[in-house]
Amino acid sequence: MAQTGKKENTNKLPPQHKAARPHSKPVLKDRDVPEHMNRFTILVLLIISIVAFLPFVAIFFVPLVLAATFATIFYGFYRIIYKRLWHQPVLSAFICCIILIIGMLIPAYVLVQLVVNQAIDLYEQVAPTIRGAFQDDVQYEWLQLIRRLPFGRWLIDQVDWRAIVNSIGSTLTSLGTTILNRTSAGVFGFVANLLITFFILFYFFIDGKRLVSYVKHLLPIRDEYKERIVSNFLLISRATVRGTLIIGLAQGSLGALTLLIFGVDTWIFWGFIMLILSIIPMVGPPIVLIPAGFIQVMKGDIWQGIGIIISSLLVVSSVDNVLRPRVVGSGARMHDLMIFISTLGGLSIFGVMGFIVGPAIASFFVAVVNIYRQEFEPQLGKFDPSG
Repeated sequence: MAQTGKKENTNKLPPQHKAARPHSKPVLKDRDVPEHMNRFTILVLLIISIVAFLPFVAIFFVPLVLAATFATIFYGFYRIIYKRLWHQPVLSAFICCIILIIGMLIPAYVLVQLVVNQAIDLYEQVAPTIRGAFQDDVQYEWLQLIRRLPFGRWLIDQVDWRAIVNSIGSTLTSLGTTILNRTSAGVFGFVANLLITFFILFYFFIDGKRLVSYVKHLLPIRDEYKERIVSNFLLISRATVRGTLIIGLAQGSLGALTLLIFGVDTWIFWGFIMLILSIIPMVGPPIVLIPAGFIQVMKGDIWQGIGIIISSLLVVSSVDNVLRPRVVGSGARMHDLMIFISTLGGLSIFGVMGFIVGPAIASFFVAVVNIYRQEFEPQLGKFDPSG
């Protein structure tokens, strides 16, 4: 019994005796840090980490924006595959990316091959005509027609067209050499960006909603503004990019079909040029079709030329007015000037994919500006559209 009492006494040592044991760990106490200093330090560390991590993200900026834009456009397609494959996100995202790659690359490859072949045919047709015009201009009716116009004889006889053509030829040759020297690097860069884009898109399909929710959680603003920023960005970017692509394809296809109907052999080449021009606001197929119509008239194909001009003015040019309200909608449409600046700026900064990246960034800018206008409307006053 005595031994049992001793054990109970040793187990009930005072706290100070327990703390004095050699193997016990000292208790650490947090310093009393002011709340404002704690938050200020966290914000400084956050800014430092962002600045340090930003160069890594900058390398993948274009693929990230492209992947985000594609995810907003094709997320409904991913959900259809997701439901058909018994809710398997990884397999559904993989199949969706493969379908998109095949659906984009194969038509693009075929189109580029046709455009290159017709560009070569166009050069072989035009070059002899230009060279022959300086040897015996009597055989060309269009030159005689120009001679009959006011100042036409002076334009043909007095201007040194041979020197001008030679100068243009040497400039184009130099430019072509430069382009050829950069083509391999440009092609590899384009393919690399495209592969990285679809790699990122794969994860955006799987975790896109979770990423958006996490970003919204981190934003220290009202929930209403979080929802508006995300919804406005998704609405405007999806509508603008989709509208640009659909309208460009429609106008380019109709312009190419017009040239085919009225007997222009290189209709695929010029249709591709018109597709590119249709992407830029206030610039479009008439830049190609109207000169093509006048050239047909000067060649003697009067009715074909008139048909091309009428089709350009009445059919092809009206596609934008018909399709844009239905594809884009009035609520999601950016101003034409904003689309023009963002498209050309995107092309000049980001290359061929800039026509998507530029409007996507502009749509985010417009969404944030609208939030700013709503939040500070009491100080700014109500906006009067009439000025």
